[in-house]
Amino acid sequence: MKEFGLWIDGRSVPARAGRTAPTLDPATEEPWATVAVAGPDDVDAAVAAARRAHASGVWRKKSREERGAILMAIATALFERQDEI
Repeated sequence: MKEFGLWIDGRSVPARAGRTAPTLDPATEEPWATVAVAGPDDVDAAVAAARRAHASGVWRKKSREERGAILMAIATALFERQDEI
């Protein structure tokens, strides 16, 4: 069974409290993965990471064209994996 963590500060991490929850395949109603369940400490860590990323200016300093290309690449990847997602 697949396991998914929380995406914080550019990496997948387990929930600090260790909580997970099963996810069900809607077609079969069978569990297919477990996902980390965020708690208040995880939210604080995610907000702090987002603030650091914003303050760095990495995204802000990119041109409209660069940001557009990145968003298009994300959309393409999502489209290509739509059956899995």
